[in-house]
Amino acid sequence: MTTLGEKRYESDTRQLGGLLLTFGALITMNSLTGIAGIVAGPDSTPQSGKALYDLIATLCLSLVGIMGVLMGFVALVHDDGSKMWSLSSCFLTQLAWLPFMGNLVGVGMAAGQEGSFIDSVLYNPTTGDVKFVGAMGILSILAYASAFVGSLSFAQFGLYAYQSGGATTKYVAAYYRGRLGYYSAVVWVAGFAQLTLGSFVLAKFGNGPLPMPIGAGPIVVTFPELSIFVGVLQLIVGMLGLARRMGWICDSHVPTKMFGYLCLTLWLSMLTMQIMVQVGYPAGPEMVPMAPTLGCLYFALPLMPAYLDYKTNTVPEELDEDYFGTRGAAAELETREGEKQLSGSDEEEEKGKEKEMVAEGEGEADVTMEKAV
Repeated sequence: MTTLGEKRYESDTRQLGGLLLTFGALITMNSLTGIAGIVAGPDSTPQSGKALYDLIATLCLSLVGIMGVLMGFVALVHDDGSKMWSLSSCFLTQLAWLPFMGNLVGVGMAAGQEGSFIDSVLYNPTTGDVKFVGAMGILSILAYASAFVGSLSFAQFGLYAYQSGGATTKYVAAYYRGRLGYYSAVVWVAGFAQLTLGSFVLAKFGNGPLPMPIGAGPIVVTFPELSIFVGVLQLIVGMLGLARRMGWICDSHVPTKMFGYLCLTLWLSMLTMQIMVQVGYPAGPEMVPMAPTLGCLYFALPLMPAYLDYKTNTVPEELDEDYFGTRGAAAELETREGEKQLSGSDEEEEKGKEKEMVAEGEGEADVTMEKAV
C-alpha cells in the first residue's frame, strides 16, 4: 500500500520532471530557431570566427534541451531516473551558457559601432545613446539567461537530490525561500533594464510606434509606453517576491495563489506587449525568427518565482526522516551504503599499505641481523 510519504516523493519528483520537460522543450525550440538563422544566413554555414562559435554554442544548447526533455519525460511519465545521469546532466547543462556568452560579446562589440541598435539615418543617435542601449541589452541578457539556464539546472539538481536521498536534509522551506529571493532579484533586474530603456527611448525619440525598432539583446522597443508598463510590472513582481522571501509580506497578506496569478499576468503581458506588439508590429524578414526565440526565452522568468513561492509556503521548515516514506529512505540508505563501501575500500587499502610497510620493516631488520652475525 502506498503511504503518504511515498506520494509526496512521487509528487515532488514528477513536479521537477514536468519542469525539466517544459524547460528542455523550450530550450530545444529556441536553439533550433537559432541554428536555422545561422545556417540560412547570408554567408551560408559559417566556418570561422564568431559565427562558427555561435553555431557550435547553439548546437550545444540544442543538446542540453534534448537531454532535458528525455530526463523530464522519464521522471514525469515513468516516475523513474538515474542519479548518476542526473548528476552528469547538471554539469553538461552549463554548456547552455555558451550562446549567451556569445550574445554578451556581440552586444559589447556592437556598442562601439555607429548604427548599432539605433538606426543612424532615422534617429541620428550619439555614441552615448548607442552605448546606453547596449548596456541595457547586456543587463537584460544576464537576467534572462540566469532564469533560462538556472531553471533547468534547478530541476536537474532537484531530481538528483531526491534520487540520492538528500531531499530530506536540503529541500526544506528555507531552501525554496532562498531560491525565491534569487529568481525575484533576476525579475527585478530584467524589469529595471526594460523600464530604463523604455523611458530612455520615450524621452529621446518620442512615442510609439517608432519608424524602426530600437533595442539590444532580448529587448526590442517599438512602443516605449508598453516597455515602461512591462518594466514596472516586472519590478513589482520582483520586489514582491523579495519581500516574501524576507518575510515582510507573508501568505496571510498576499496569498500564494494571488502571487501566482500576478506572475501569470506578467507572463501574458510579456507575451503580448514584448513579443506580439513590439516584435510583431514592425516584423520583417530579419525579425520573424525573433518572436519564437523570445517566447521560449521569456517563459522561465515569471514561472520560477510562482513555483518557488508555492513550495516555500507548503513545505515544512524541517523534514522528518520518514517525510518521503520508504522511497526517500531507500535512496538515502543506498547513498550511505555506497559511501560506506567507498570508505571501507579505503580502509582496506590503508591496512594493506600498513602490512606492506611492516613486512618491509621486518625484512630490513632481518638483513641487519644477518650483517651483524
